[in-house]
Amino acid sequence: MHLRNVCLIGLVSACVTAIAPASAEEIFQGLPPPATPTPWIGELSLGYVQTRGNSDTSTLNVKAGLEYRGEIWSNAVSAFLLRGSQDSTTTDERYSLANKLNYRLGRRSYLFGNAAYDNDRFGGVAERYALTTGYGRHVLVTANHALDVEIGVGANRTRAQDEPDFDFRSIYTVGGKYLWKITETSQFSQTLRTEIASNNTYINPISELKLTIVGSLYTVIAYEFRYNTKVPDGTRHLDQIATVNLGYGFGKK
Repeated sequence: MHLRNVCLIGLVSACVTAIAPASAEEIFQGLPPPATPTPWIGELSLGYVQTRGNSDTSTLNVKAGLEYRGEIWSNAVSAFLLRGSQDSTTTDERYSLANKLNYRLGRRSYLFGNAAYDNDRFGGVAERYALTTGYGRHVLVTANHALDVEIGVGANRTRAQDEPDFDFRSIYTVGGKYLWKITETSQFSQTLRTEIASNNTYINPISELKLTIVGSLYTVIAYEFRYNTKVPDGTRHLDQIATVNLGYGFGKK
């Protein structure tokens, strides 16, 4: 080989070595590390309707949730407020607060403990406190569908409307949650909470359709049932709540 060709090959090899990093580590050296997903997930939504005319009515509802999701433990807090009035007189007022703690047993199984409080000034059951613990399982886990089923035991204290004293009962619980990711910007969820006591069965299903508007801003359409098998005379067994809210969320489930 001619000396000129050897020199040319050596020059090209030196240039390639100088231009191309020796390893992937050198490529990313000096760049900031990728962002670590936050274990916190939160949502806050608000709905308000007001009418003026022959009668003045207004309805306000607020929903909030905050969840910490670790490798083994997770904890979720949720709150709901609904208040309605007509001609400056309160016609509806309900509050709900819950805290749920999960402990992961394996890929699909977990234990849970749940504390819940419900207050309904105009319902058959004015106040309800419930403490439950039990077993849950992720029955279905796919890219677009998820289904959790739970069973548990516990106790509740309830006070019927216009009654001064609370009634204490042991309870059995059956519940769960189904989630369907319809598209990248829409999802449907169905939750169920059931408390079975010797004197009353409380059933509380909630259906929600969540639509992303832009970024973390979304709107959610929800329909909720609250059914008690035993209520005071003159009180309805079934309450229904329909809401349309505008909300903001952070973190990614």
